[in-house]
Amino acid sequence: MFGLEKYVRQFIINRKLRPTRQALQNSLNLVYEIKGPVLDYHNEMQVKREELRHLFDSLVGRLSHQGERREELIYLSLIYFSSIGRFMVKKAPEWLESWGEGFKAIGFHEISKSYIEHAKEEVGHDKWHERDVKALVQMYNEKFNKNLQVQEVLAAGNRPCIEAYTRLSEVTTGGELCYLSLAELYETEVMALDLAPAFISYCVKEVGFEVLKGLKFLNGHVVADVEHIKENIVQMDHYLKTDPDKVAQLKAIGEETIDVYADYFSDILNLAEASLNGKAERRVG
Repeated sequence: MFGLEKYVRQFIINRKLRPTRQALQNSLNLVYEIKGPVLDYHNEMQVKREELRHLFDSLVGRLSHQGERREELIYLSLIYFSSIGRFMVKKAPEWLESWGEGFKAIGFHEISKSYIEHAKEEVGHDKWHERDVKALVQMYNEKFNKNLQVQEVLAAGNRPCIEAYTRLSEVTTGGELCYLSLAELYETEVMALDLAPAFISYCVKEVGFEVLKGLKFLNGHVVADVEHIKENIVQMDHYLKTDPDKVAQLKAIGEETIDVYADYFSDILNLAEASLNGKAERRVG
């Protein structure tokens, strides 16, 4: 009966997430329709994206092979997803605004306007993550009779990947290198729409729909990213048509972005496993 219950959960959540998956496919189809240098960039990034998918699948595999403690580890992984995520998104409004001003200075006014509007949308996302941490910790403590402390969990999120992400983002702010942000944003949105629906589906299948109360950022932001990825494609196309020789530079930033997310996902599970086994990992900073 329990196996049937999991099947039903996954069937329901997959139906709910189907429009998001279709939106990703529609966006990628747009790349093939546009062609030109933006398609060159997209194709050159495929191997790196596949490496990230493989890593992500291997991490989910570690969850799946946990045995009777799998459900507890899933909750802990979601907790640390939001704990680290809080730091990842904190400076996003500031970076987007700076990139927008940079595009304005080099004459790309429509891209500038879009970035500055996007910056407004990102305000408060760190608080969104924080609320998810609090909700998940409460559920976790009640469900598993634990005493995980919210403030300790939030502090633990300051991982090395945050420093790497900050360094990557701030290299491209405040000047003519703003165009490199096109790759950072594009890879972030592609990653979210590619990996998040399957992960949400997996978590709901394993632990039930109750967990969605603590996935409000993950679930809600994925839907918002659908429109952003279309904007990213059009913006990158617009820029590259004026300077197609920049594909290699954009690819380098895109690969660095993926490396940061690979470290982020690895850190999530490392922290979760350490917590599960009663070991505290060293805090950074």
